[in-house]
Formats: sequence, C-alpha cells, structure tokens
Amino acid sequence: MPFELRNLVLLRELYLYGNKLNGNIPSQLGWLQNLQYMSLFGNELVGSMPPEFGNLSSIEYMWCMIYDLQGPMPVELGNLGNLKELDLSVNSLSGPIPPELGKLKNLQQLNLFAKQLSGSIPQELGNLTNLRFLYAFSNSLSGMIPPELGELRSLEILSLL
Repeated sequence: MPFELRNLVLLRELYLYGNKLNGNIPSQLGWLQNLQYMSLFGNELVGSMPPEFGNLSSIEYMWCMIYDLQGPMPVELGNLGNLKELDLSVNSLSGPIPPELGKLKNLQQLNLFAKQLSGSIPQELGNLTNLRFLYAFSNSLSGMIPPELGELRSLEILSLL
C-alpha cells in the first residue's frame, strides 16, 4: 500500500476486505486520526500488527482477521479508548494477551479465537464493564480464569473452549 495513505487525514471508514492485497500492513494507517472503522480481513497481508495502530484515537471498529499476521499483539492497542469491537481472530498472533486491553472501557466485543496466544487471561479484562462477547477459544491459554471476569455484568457470551 502506498505511503501516501497517511495523507487521508479526514478518512473515517476504510474497508479493504476480500481482496488480494499483499505485503506488510502499512504503519502509516496509524496516522489516520479520524478513522472510525477499519476492515483489513480477507487479504494476503503479512508481518506484524504495527504499534502505530495505537494512535487511532477515533477508531470504534477494527477488524484485522489476516491469516499471516504474526508476532505479539501490540500493547498500544490499549490506547484505543473509543474502540467498541476488536476482531483479531484467525491469524498467527502469538504471545500473551496484553493486560493493557483492560483499559478499553467502551469495548463490547473482543474476538481473539483461533490464534497462537499463550499465557494466562489478564485479570485486567475484568475492567471491561461494557464487554458483551469474549471469544478466545482455540489458543494455548493456561492458568485460572480470573475471578474479575465474574464482574462483567454485561457479558452475554464467554467462549474459551
């Protein structure tokens, strides 16, 4: 994708799903301060998720189901205070779930299934009082389910199979 994408400062919605776009996910997407919706799934993008995505202060919906997405989940995603839905399912992200995701007070849906995530479920996810759906099955998570998840009164579906 061209570097000049960073010039689209008024862009509110970016839908690139279902194409055969390839290469690395451009970090310059993190410059799009007015972006509210971003869908990158169904492409042939590779590499890691840019930490610059943590600069998307207006983002509400982020769908990044990219099969060849690798590496750890950026802790900078915890900066996305307006985020309502985060879908990072069906890819090769690995490592722990960042406790910083517990700062996403507006988050209603978190999809982290069919990945290579490991470690324990962070107790900080118990701070997500608006969370309605949490899907984290088909990972290598271990340890206890944090008792803090029992405080999620809005939770309708918890899937950790």
